[in-house]
Amino acid sequence: MERISDLDVAGDSGAAAISETAPAIQRLLQLLSCSLAQYAAQTALWTSPGQESAVKAVNDLAADQRHYAKRTAELLARRGVRPDPGSFPLEWMSLNDAGLSYAMPRIMEHHRRDIDAIERIADLLNADPEARDLAREVLGNAKAHAEMLAAAWSRAAS
Repeated sequence: MERISDLDVAGDSGAAAISETAPAIQRLLQLLSCSLAQYAAQTALWTSPGQESAVKAVNDLAADQRHYAKRTAELLARRGVRPDPGSFPLEWMSLNDAGLSYAMPRIMEHHRRDIDAIERIADLLNADPEARDLAREVLGNAKAHAEMLAAAWSRAAS
């Protein structure tokens, strides 16, 4: 297998780097498309009075994830790669009858794990500036939403 540094000399590194980064870009798409926040936003979670800001924070996160999933899928499609958004894990169906009080701590924990995964993906995309920049933008957005989720849940819980 050729190393990317060997390909740089030949002037082929752009195409090689892009083809090598497709799995990482697909993983980013799957994280965005199949997050627990996405699932919760599509589920009618039971809520109590005072939890409206937490519901809004989850819905806002899900909306941004849909936006970034669309951009990620478009990037893959432009490169001739069929986007695969994945599917939700079956065990999340237990949330269908749950309340926000049960779901929110899990949503926040899953979101923290997603942030860690997005950081790793962004690092894997160093040889692909367009994809790396998108992943870093997604990462910044995800970190901002983590703070918003925590603040909204803190207000709702008090």
